[in-house]
Amino acid sequence: ALLPKQRMTGSTTDETFCNLLRAIGLGGTFVMTSLNNRQRKIRRFGVVAKIELVDVDGDDDNENLFSPTAVSFSIAGRQRCEILGPGNGMKDRIGRWRRGYDPDCEESKLGWGEERFVDKSDQQQYLEMDTRESASGSASKD
Repeated sequence: ALLPKQRMTGSTTDETFCNLLRAIGLGGTFVMTSLNNRQRKIRRFGVVAKIELVDVDGDDDNENLFSPTAVSFSIAGRQRCEILGPGNGMKDRIGRWRRGYDPDCEESKLGWGEERFVDKSDQQQYLEMDTRESASGSASKD
């Protein structure tokens, strides 16, 4: 996941991610969140991310840059946000990196599918557990 004021730069040949960056465009925003590994569900808190650089690399012989071979990008975290929806049993179609989206299942690819989100009743419990674990971890390092 991305934090506010943090930047992520890179280059990708992932066709779906290239198309997403191109569709949102320079200056566009989207929400980036992460997976709650304990529950295998998507977290309800994330960061509004802004695309600060999109540099499309295409074949020199190909005049159609709508099918890029690679995209260089820079994404900056702006502010924290909460993903709203039903308190329990929330599902929505989102983009997620999974090996299952790669035809050969060799590497993670971006794909779109329905994912389950952490229930609001469980969310507070895990936030409190994470806070306690962080506090005890920093205390034991002193």
